[in-house]
Amino acid sequence: MIKIENLSFNYVGETKKILDDITINIPNGDITTILGLNGSGKTTLIKLMVNILKPSSGSIYVDGENLRDMTIKERSKVIAYVPQLVKEDHDFLVLDYLTFSIVNQLEGFSSPTREHEEKIVEITRRFNIEHLVKKKLNNISGGERQIISICSAFIQESPIIILDEPMSALDLKNQSIVIKILKEWNSNKDKTFILSTHNPNHALSLGGNTIVLHNQKIIANGKSREIVTIETLKPVYGDIIDYAKNMQYNVITTTD
Repeated sequence: MIKIENLSFNYVGETKKILDDITINIPNGDITTILGLNGSGKTTLIKLMVNILKPSSGSIYVDGENLRDMTIKERSKVIAYVPQLVKEDHDFLVLDYLTFSIVNQLEGFSSPTREHEEKIVEITRRFNIEHLVKKKLNNISGGERQIISICSAFIQESPIIILDEPMSALDLKNQSIVIKILKEWNSNKDKTFILSTHNPNHALSLGGNTIVLHNQKIIANGKSREIVTIETLKPVYGDIIDYAKNMQYNVITTTD
């Protein structure tokens, strides 16, 4: 479980808080969506959870251990992080980039085993990117780089995967692929997924739990299908939203 206690953050020299006294428990073995507008603090919260940023006050615990006391290698064995964008200037082959993901599983200067190589092949097939593995990262599209970064997190074999706006650069087809894989993988309850999005329908599609961020605070937290409602979202999105109907659940859309 990730336990966040009285977490606040503001940049050095600035008084405005990006996050203000956040306290929440994120359960193991489920999908948790952090939902909010651009600028609501979603990325800041995620960067705090992966130790890229340090809290101004408060603490984050991962399975009882304070995140700030963990080494980089210890964190990499527990948490895999997918940023919003993979840098365009990397000229690594996609296969090499994916192979870097198993470094935390190697001892000393040992090389990847056949089992590691087979795992990379298996996951690239699952994400439907076998045709990209011999290309260079700086020669493929932003959406392709994003799905490769997500694929890399699965190869890392960490029990927690934290994804910052993982579908922001993906077309509808690849968004559907990622949502399907997350839901399928989550059915085993052996991984914890935490992702941010500004799209309420991602939270509804994924199920699990949703945290709604607004004005530096959590204004709602609970089962996605219960709290991602017009009543909850109006303070965030205003009166522009309404329901449409899906076969299984309501879909958030804009009003005419």
